[in-house]
Amino acid sequence: MADSPYQAPSSEPDFPKLPEPYHKLDPPRVDHQVWIALTYTALIMTLLEYFGKTNHSIEHFREFFLSFGTIEKVTFAAKLYWVAFGFTIYFLIPWIIIRCRKQKLRDYGLRLPASYSHMWIYLVMLVIVIILAYFASFKPSFQAKYPYYKYFVEEPNLYALFWVGRALRFFALEFFFRGYLLFSLRPKMGDSAFFVSMVPYCMLHFGKPPQETFFAIIGGIIFCWIAARTKSIWGAVVLHVALAMAMDFFSIAQKLNWIG
Repeated sequence: MADSPYQAPSSEPDFPKLPEPYHKLDPPRVDHQVWIALTYTALIMTLLEYFGKTNHSIEHFREFFLSFGTIEKVTFAAKLYWVAFGFTIYFLIPWIIIRCRKQKLRDYGLRLPASYSHMWIYLVMLVIVIILAYFASFKPSFQAKYPYYKYFVEEPNLYALFWVGRALRFFALEFFFRGYLLFSLRPKMGDSAFFVSMVPYCMLHFGKPPQETFFAIIGGIIFCWIAARTKSIWGAVVLHVALAMAMDFFSIAQKLNWIG
């Protein structure tokens, strides 16, 4: 009797065979420049959360900071801690990483713009955010947050010095997000790197007034786009400093009853 052509179905599904390398538990195949940049970004977010805020200076080095005496000077010293911490993790450590790669800072946006054709976008954004800052300044949440150094009347010189430090921190922050992180990811990710950089940048604004946090989503993408096209971070640095100065100004103006 001839064998029946019928064959019983296999008890296991017939999955396609994967290429041989996938049968092994190999390490992730990720470009070293990408994984270093993203892992360091996660490390930065963690360090900022637990060690990088102004109040952490008092928590971790209480006796040292309280030795400055008056509340105005203690607060100023704590703000300098915040500035120094940010400048170190946003600029100095990425600079060391870049030097170890034997690359140049200009390859990461620390150069004059290659083109000024996009600069008008920064001006439009500046006008928009100044208008938003003006109306936001009437809200209690805005008044509670700004200015960053509250003793501008009692210690105007310290307030001015604080602003020098704050501008340096803004430079360092822009260098990290629109320089080191963006230009580390872009060779492999293309323009998708704009959105990757935007996520942690937005998260940095948690706890600030909601308008500022929502704007960080849009601004984070646009800043990366222009930095990539101009190969420079300086437009974003100037805009960031100008915006922060406007927010401080409107907050101070409210407190001194200059507007209302």
